[in-house]
Amino acid sequence: MSDALSERLPLELIVAVGRGGLIGSSSGKLGLPWHIPEDLKHFKRITLGRPILMGRTTFEAIGRPLPKRRNLVLSKSLRKLEGVEVFASLESALHAAREGHEVPVVIGGARVYAETLPLITRIHWTDIDREAVGDVFFPPLGDDFVEVERREGESEGVTFRVLERR
Repeated sequence: MSDALSERLPLELIVAVGRGGLIGSSSGKLGLPWHIPEDLKHFKRITLGRPILMGRTTFEAIGRPLPKRRNLVLSKSLRKLEGVEVFASLESALHAAREGHEVPVVIGGARVYAETLPLITRIHWTDIDREAVGDVFFPPLGDDFVEVERREGESEGVTFRVLERR
């Protein structure tokens, strides 16, 4: 791992995780296997005004750059897109995202989560305890993180948690 990636600079991740580690559906709206307005508002509150880093598939599921956020997309096949910065490597994306000393937020998908998990310092984790069908799963978290905050959502089966690296 290069020095730029091995340095433990703040890097956050946001994810909604269902039963069995489910995080996505290739046929769901926005790539999600559920539609929970409360969680979408939570996502917006955490990411607004910040650089967000995502993979190509996540970007395509969203279908457009998210407003009032710096949209950085990891892709070797995409080129230029209006309102989006495209990077072929995680290292170059993180370097760009951290300009101005901002703390970027990784928003998915599974491959980007797996690649960035060793670098993550804080996770905004939403537990979704509902029946759902999907085909994308969060990588194993391990025991590197500890819960520092928890609040029950107003929506049934939704719990918001914050995890920090030990």
